[in-house]
Amino acid sequence: MASPHPQRKLGRFLVLLSVLPLLGCGSPPPGDGSSERIAQLQKERLELQGQIERLEQLTVRLQGQVDTLAGLPEAVEKSYLYHLKQVKLSKYTGLYDRSGDNVADTLRVYLKPVDQDGDIVKAAGLVDVQLWNLEGSPQGAMLGQWRVDPPALRELWYASLLTTNYRLEFELPSAAVAVASPLTVKMQFTDMLSGKVFVQQRIAPSHVY
Repeated sequence: MASPHPQRKLGRFLVLLSVLPLLGCGSPPPGDGSSERIAQLQKERLELQGQIERLEQLTVRLQGQVDTLAGLPEAVEKSYLYHLKQVKLSKYTGLYDRSGDNVADTLRVYLKPVDQDGDIVKAAGLVDVQLWNLEGSPQGAMLGQWRVDPPALRELWYASLLTTNYRLEFELPSAAVAVASPLTVKMQFTDMLSGKVFVQQRIAPSHVY
């Protein structure tokens, strides 16, 4: 669910601030607990004032971004944005042995987001990964599933002289370790810029040497 608009939040806090001083009017009889309540309300008022200041700063920044985008010609604006065309599962996607005991214990998923020019881009996205045994019974066919949100995905970008991609690692469940038949990786990538969903799957070979 989308967060409320900053200006709506600001309006609510202003209403609260206008009410809080009224709650502290008058001299309460000693010993009835009103002094503590007033002190608590004053503390809450200071916290609300701090939130209002932060929201005002956020509103200024957002308005600046809106003004900048509104001032760009439509053709220029579109030319600066990447357009994701596909998300590839690299051939290196598969099962790996991290513990060194010659038994696969890790699923590595290599993702390559590709733009309209065929270039690999660090696209922000939500990634859902599933590991399937398509040769087993339908009831236990899915052996594992994982989700990586955009902030976590950002930290998984990997670039070297040989390759550039996202590299995701997941611990294999025991049910997957015990399966001898080839397993299948299914990946769904939701692009945060366009909302488009890209789906791909491939066999996950076992890289145990």
